[in-house]
Amino acid sequence: MTVIRLQESGVIAADADTAWQVLRDFTSAARWAGEIVSCVMEGGAGVSEVGAIRRMTFDTGAVARERLLALSDRERFFEYELLPPEELPFEGYLGKMQVLPLSGGRSVVIWSSSLTATGGNPGEAGQFLSRAYQAGIAALGVHLSRD
Repeated sequence: MTVIRLQESGVIAADADTAWQVLRDFTSAARWAGEIVSCVMEGGAGVSEVGAIRRMTFDTGAVARERLLALSDRERFFEYELLPPEELPFEGYLGKMQVLPLSGGRSVVIWSSSLTATGGNPGEAGQFLSRAYQAGIAALGVHLSRD
């Protein structure tokens, strides 16, 4: 098994506070990530409640459950873990999204993770996630440009 660490980032045309207000809602991915058709908190938990679990349904019918591990409004980040059963060729997925301010009303979104590849080609899992992160950051930027 191979441990993989990934990080992707992108500049978006929204200030950091505006971008963070969207991202800190742990269910917001359904509004900006095109492949996610629904995202709800389980058990009536709040959308930014540390320890709460979100259930995401993708356009393929796949379902993923993720637990919010940490959230900092001051540093504009959240950390989360993917819960089993995982339908992907990796385990132990830990992710983080952070927003940092830039000049001119822009910000940079950083999406990082660590995971253990469990099957197939470990590089494929990393490439798949890197492309997903890049597409997600771009989609967030498009979503924020509409507001």
